[in-house]
Amino acid sequence: MDEFGKTYIDYFSEIYARFIEKTEKRLENYRINGLPKNVGFYYKLLRNGFMDIAIGEIILNKDIVKSKQYFYLVAKMQEVIFQKYDDKFDISMDYVNTNSYGTLFMALISDNKDLINSLSALFGGRDKEEADDDILGKLVGYSVKHIILKEFDEAETYVIKLQELNQKSRMRLYKGYGIVLDGIIKKNKESVQEGLVYMLECHRKLTDDYGDTPEELLSIPALGLAKLAMNNGIEVEVDHILAPKVMLEQRDIQYPIVDFVD
Repeated sequence: MDEFGKTYIDYFSEIYARFIEKTEKRLENYRINGLPKNVGFYYKLLRNGFMDIAIGEIILNKDIVKSKQYFYLVAKMQEVIFQKYDDKFDISMDYVNTNSYGTLFMALISDNKDLINSLSALFGGRDKEEADDDILGKLVGYSVKHIILKEFDEAETYVIKLQELNQKSRMRLYKGYGIVLDGIIKKNKESVQEGLVYMLECHRKLTDDYGDTPEELLSIPALGLAKLAMNNGIEVEVDHILAPKVMLEQRDIQYPIVDFVD
């Protein structure tokens, strides 16, 4: 809350409009001038802009399909970043480390199976680039990757380490990740539900992560993990202001054509 008694949501419609304007301008510049010199930064800016718009579409406009389409574009941009980096384009290694694990959640929310599998296969496996990564993101990212790819033994090794990490008092607000992921591996609906509830209870306490950003308004991790559970045959009961049930529903979606990456 600011000095005028307003919270982030009170300003979000104006901020959302700016996100759209800036993103459209970047795409227009590409169509006129081609790729900018710093292609990695261009892809990153698009990725971040698409994420903010995706959140606005569901929070402000209640448009589930458009929100999922924009989450698809977020994950698609990360897929492009991985591919271009591996093809030796001049892209910063900071854009391909495991701190990008959140894009796996956004791919899951988009419901595009091809992209979910492709992004999971591209995620990780770059030891030099990941040397200094945040340990939470690395463990969560690899756990999610291996569950998506049905490599449950590999996933379990990361989930065990994640649960050990969550025993530390400074990590208590992140404990829900380990509970949900362990529940998915063990097909334990109650654990999945418990972990999702815990994550939603903690979301707005994570001010250093989400405070005064669009992500304050929507728990992308909880939605992504809920979709991961559902994709593994586990029934999920979630309907929360931070994780609307409608975002877990399957919709008939025409995914956007990505013609602005070269």
